[in-house]
Amino acid sequence: MAKMTKSEMFARIASHLTDVEEIAFINHEIDLLANKAERAKSASRKPSKVQVANEGLKAEMLDYIASVGSVVIKDIASKFDISSQKATPLLNALVDEGKLIKAVEKRVAHYSIG
Repeated sequence: MAKMTKSEMFARIASHLTDVEEIAFINHEIDLLANKAERAKSASRKPSKVQVANEGLKAEMLDYIASVGSVVIKDIASKFDISSQKATPLLNALVDEGKLIKAVEKRVAHYSIG
């Protein structure tokens, strides 16, 4: 059996009710849930402190890579005093944005300006 949403559960409950006030209450709750979902979809949230810091770090990484030509993750991690686990997704994000090119040689990723 598939899991029901709150809206679906309220609609199911309303179908068994006969009291007009109870049905109106349930319909109001369904409307509130729909409004909440709509607000969540359209809300433009400001970036977190970590996201802002990561954007600055990505810009610094781009400048560094432009000056040296090509780097591996270990180079970035040591240069910016961060872990390889943090450097990898930041570099891959720059690849996804089209700012870097990733070439893999013998299981080692090399990043250069794209």
